[in-house]
Amino acid sequence: RTRSLIKVQEGCHSFCSFCIVPYLRGQERSLPLEKVIQQVKERVAAGHKEVTLTGTKIGAYQWKGENHSSLPRLIEYILRQTGVKRLRLSSLQPQDLTPELLRLWADERLCPHLHLPLQSGSQAMLQPMNRQYSIADYQRAVSLAREAIPDLAITTDILVGFPGEGDREFEESYRFCQKMGLANIHVFPYSPRLGTAAARMPHQVEERVKKERSQRMLALAQQSAHHFRERFLGRTMIVLWEGKSEQEVWSGLTANYLRVFVRSEQELTNRLLPVKLVDQHRQGFLGELTDRG
Repeated sequence: RTRSLIKVQEGCHSFCSFCIVPYLRGQERSLPLEKVIQQVKERVAAGHKEVTLTGTKIGAYQWKGENHSSLPRLIEYILRQTGVKRLRLSSLQPQDLTPELLRLWADERLCPHLHLPLQSGSQAMLQPMNRQYSIADYQRAVSLAREAIPDLAITTDILVGFPGEGDREFEESYRFCQKMGLANIHVFPYSPRLGTAAARMPHQVEERVKKERSQRMLALAQQSAHHFRERFLGRTMIVLWEGKSEQEVWSGLTANYLRVFVRSEQELTNRLLPVKLVDQHRQGFLGELTDRG
């Protein structure tokens, strides 16, 4: 119970060609600003150190009450009016990363982690997917974010085997992901959803090919995560400790979403403590509590 999720938005009208969500969740709608603030205060009072704002498409947050609010305005109010120790955002779109939003990371309580779904690193695939950005837009958004946010971790989603994806398009996607230096890549083989435009498209990709491409992209995801973690080896970072295994090994997360494990007989649950990252682990880092911890 160290982190708490607050759904601030529901619904989507982007209608990506592979996605069933707009048909199930309906039109975009947002939780009123004052209710979000109230919920954050309640979670803080209950002892939660971290709050994550979630939704179908939180970049579309828009509350037109007494205090007209977009997502940057909402975050501003939360940071100003509550005592939350860490505030994390769920998935955003590249077009959401405006200068107004990025400047808010000057407050260290806003976690330096962005999940920006890419879906494909091939421009030829983004149009039939009906994504609302280009490869150049995505690259520009990542560049601006990295300039604005120190130690930023960027994670993404990649869809392999979308209808019409040939070897060339897959290789373009693979190379783009390789170039971007992502902290992690979540890989999904395309699966038709009844009622969506993509399910009716020609040139559906064979399952065998999807599996092969998924395996290659998953291997790249592991490499990318390893290379990203190398930058932090030897650093001392603040970890929010979540729980322990039967072997007295505790697990927690840094603000930029690095998983850390440490052996300790102390009670660490829900504490924010500094730890030195001494070695890589297949899921993150092995750490040592510092004197301050």
